[in-house]
Amino acid sequence: MANYSEGYNSSYSYQDEESLKSSGFLSQVFGYASIALLITTVIAVGLGLLFSYTIFKTESETALTAFFTLLIVSSIGALITGFVIHLVSFRNRSIIIPGLLYSVFMGVLLSSFVIYVPFYILGMAFGITTLSFALMFAIAKMTKRSFNGLGVCGIALLFGSLLIGIVFGILALFIGNGSLQLEWMWYWIYFGINIISLLGIIFITMWDIAHIVRISERGQGSKNLALYCAYMIYADFIYMLMRLIRILLMIFGNRK
Repeated sequence: MANYSEGYNSSYSYQDEESLKSSGFLSQVFGYASIALLITTVIAVGLGLLFSYTIFKTESETALTAFFTLLIVSSIGALITGFVIHLVSFRNRSIIIPGLLYSVFMGVLLSSFVIYVPFYILGMAFGITTLSFALMFAIAKMTKRSFNGLGVCGIALLFGSLLIGIVFGILALFIGNGSLQLEWMWYWIYFGINIISLLGIIFITMWDIAHIVRISERGQGSKNLALYCAYMIYADFIYMLMRLIRILLMIFGNRK
């Protein structure tokens, strides 16, 4: 995310001799990110439909075990490839291979949403996320600001929501939810944590997009940097999408 922005900016600006024009650089960034999102979507939908059929229609315990095993392996794989992407990118090397692997692993993880979440909620979350990115890109182009303070605030919100989640998670183990009042209390606490973390992701995404726009305007964008920026945009999009799905599921799922 944006906490790596300053590092990769200085790293690539002086090592790669080939610079791209602003429009060309942004086209590459969003082009690479779109390819990664397409791969993730195809895998998520494909695996989701496959396991939805085998788990619920055939009631296969083997399929259920295989699916959760695949989720665990993909979670570990996503963590490892994410670390590798940051490590390799700071050495001014291509991140195509780990980037593709990361998009595959995220597709497997998102397949769980395809299985258990109604498609209208998935569509709403995807539409809101896409519109939010378009709006943030327009703001970054028009304002010419770096939004560094917003990014720092976003990181603080993310860590704060994580800390609050841990504290109330421990409390829930001792208190439980034996009454309707307690159930509603935990519901609103969890809802609030999701809102705080979503705001953190939005602020960091705004920071990332602003940095990418500034890099393109300075003519400092290289091909490898375009790949890394695409990874940042892709990761921000996925994180925001997943958080929105949870929030929308809590809102509309509760009404049903």
